[in-house]
Amino acid sequence: MKKFLFSILLIIVILWSASLILKESNIFSMDANGESLENQVKSFASKPFLLAKIGSTPIILQEAVTGYERTLGLSGRASLPKDQGLFFVFEHPDFNYIWMKDMKFSIDILWLDSNFKITDIVEDATPQSFPNSFAPKEKSYYVLEVNSGFVRRNGIKIGDALEI
Repeated sequence: MKKFLFSILLIIVILWSASLILKESNIFSMDANGESLENQVKSFASKPFLLAKIGSTPIILQEAVTGYERTLGLSGRASLPKDQGLFFVFEHPDFNYIWMKDMKFSIDILWLDSNFKITDIVEDATPQSFPNSFAPKEKSYYVLEVNSGFVRRNGIKIGDALEI
């Protein structure tokens, strides 16, 4: 009986110690290779940009093409430069949900069809909305995230097209 109680106590101490170590080392913000969220964001943010426009409004886009890049999105970034956006590219049309996990600023979200025509818009999605997600009314191929206020400031509306 003493061995059993000692074993249970030992397991509890090991699990408690492991949870403290994991919490202190911020392992929950690391990828499979042990890279921190901060380094992941820096690496992704250094990707090349595309020049585009919506109507007469120029915008500089960074693409999120891989599943990892789409999941990371703008999470962990302190801000997004003015007139820049993150352009999500999906393999097929779907109800592409967007969440605000680990976001530090509000954004406008635009969903686009295969012809780059805007089919739905959510303005001022805030970090406080997490864990809720935002979804379009119809399936989309692309999603564009821009700073909150971009849509209103530039008169962007459903039916406008993105030119890359």
